[in-house]
Amino acid sequence: MSAQERSPEPIRPDRERADHADLLDAVANGIVSIDHLGRIVCFNASAGQIFQIPTEEALGRPILEVLPNTGGILLECLSSGEPFLGYRLKGRSVEIMANISPILRDGRPIGAVSVFQKISEFEDMAKELDTYKKMNRQLNAVFESSYDGLFITDGTGLVLKLNKSSERLNGHIIRDVIGKNIRDIVQEGYIDRSVTLEVLKRKTPLTILQKLKNGKQIIVTGTPVFDGQGQIDFVVTNERDISYLTLMKNQLQSDLGATEIALMPPSGPNGDPSGSDPIALSPRSQEALATARVLSRFDTTVLLLGESGTGKSLFANYIHKMSPRKNHRFLKINCGAIPETLMESELFGYRKGAFTGAEASGKPGLAQMAHQGTLFLDEIGELSVNMQVKLLTLLEDKELIPVGGTEPIKIDLRIIAATNSDLRKRVAEGRFRQDLYYRLHIAPIYIPPLRERREDIPALIRGFIADFNRKHDLKKTISAETVSVLCAYHYPGNIRELQNIIERLIITCPQDEIRSTDLGRHHLLEPGPWAADSGKERTVPLRQALEEYEKNMIVNSLKRHGNKYRAARALGIDPSTLGRKAKKYLIPSGQAIAH
Repeated sequence: MSAQERSPEPIRPDRERADHADLLDAVANGIVSIDHLGRIVCFNASAGQIFQIPTEEALGRPILEVLPNTGGILLECLSSGEPFLGYRLKGRSVEIMANISPILRDGRPIGAVSVFQKISEFEDMAKELDTYKKMNRQLNAVFESSYDGLFITDGTGLVLKLNKSSERLNGHIIRDVIGKNIRDIVQEGYIDRSVTLEVLKRKTPLTILQKLKNGKQIIVTGTPVFDGQGQIDFVVTNERDISYLTLMKNQLQSDLGATEIALMPPSGPNGDPSGSDPIALSPRSQEALATARVLSRFDTTVLLLGESGTGKSLFANYIHKMSPRKNHRFLKINCGAIPETLMESELFGYRKGAFTGAEASGKPGLAQMAHQGTLFLDEIGELSVNMQVKLLTLLEDKELIPVGGTEPIKIDLRIIAATNSDLRKRVAEGRFRQDLYYRLHIAPIYIPPLRERREDIPALIRGFIADFNRKHDLKKTISAETVSVLCAYHYPGNIRELQNIIERLIITCPQDEIRSTDLGRHHLLEPGPWAADSGKERTVPLRQALEEYEKNMIVNSLKRHGNKYRAARALGIDPSTLGRKAKKYLIPSGQAIAH
């Protein structure tokens, strides 16, 4: 007889019981059951570990002998025939969460069984779940705070998620596309072609131009995310509206193509920006000012970047004056100058009785006072993390809650922020919130230091001398040689340092004309590699160094401005003076010098 024709061996009862025991021991939960007399008939390995009692010592014994603190609930279940679900029990050395159910036969209880787990394990699971929830909230916050559109599909092209910026760009409602395949979205005309489908086909990142149903043109980058087997799990698409960038580019080209951007110098010796505009004669400062002029027309957050003393407050005021909000308030707060304990009340105000010393009637904050206008947050990098959270709410929801208040107040204002610190580094160090950084970094403007815009120095000197003469009732002038020396200096303190130097010269020079010797006499310039920008250390007579620098200034100005009249105005001298100096240095001043 073949093996296949043999009848199978019968399963023995003791073998079946052993298999059942192995099965129960494999369960991670503790399991204890009793018969109709209250004796333990099942006590699996997990129960033994939880109660620290070997299985063989528990089986066959009355439940109350083995588990005097927790066993009573099984007897109560056996007696009543009712289940006890989610019951919390505390033993001598362990606390458990248990589900206890009667074992019924013909409607009568013949035993009871308890399935349980240690409370500490539940707590660990709850903590882990909280951690996952927190991570999910953070990721969602970053996802939604992105100014660019973000669009995610699975490996088949099914739309899983998109942020509000994507909805704003595309003009579709999220519920219309979630769950649809990207192929259907293309077919329905939402987009003319899909970067997602190309990425799924090529399995590499790809950037394309895409035309939307609403007529916008956007630049999209699709990036594949692979699973452990090398298959595409997701495709993440980044979307950016280039119509705005094109508008900005055209406007910048128009502005920079103008004959010259020469604005009035600061009207106040203390750098008060009211009624004054930045000076922009150098290409780099012209570019910054042109960008500021374009951004002033759009009601968006602007971040001004640059070293201390470069004129960020002046630029902020200029953006406000050129904006549709120009007829409303421009208010400034220095985030680094106000203690953290006072910052919230200064920015958001407070209600009556909010704290000891508060005004009886309460007080509106600067944000509320700037309603319909512009709020300038200088040194934004110094803001505490706690205040960063509240500022993010103001930026996103356009509302604030005063200290001691309960009801939010809707606010319509524009935020301009400025910093001389590296915000990206602060984000990496955990000192600045990433979501706030992305909210602020929508339209950054870099304001170059004075050493990178030396063409602005003569005009600044002229303006400061006029201001301080008026302030101190004097009639001081400055020699061309002194201007040349000041133009060569490296200015670690930027415009603010130049302003202070001019005021000290006005006050301390005994004669009417400020000369180059006055700079050395009063130790006004810090030592450093500032003479002539040659990049090489050399010792030459002062007059020779000044003549070399003056010649270079004239040559560069003629190259940039094309003729001696505009070049002379940029240098702050008369055309006849420029002609005389050009003749001295054998420079052709009558026509533009070829680039």
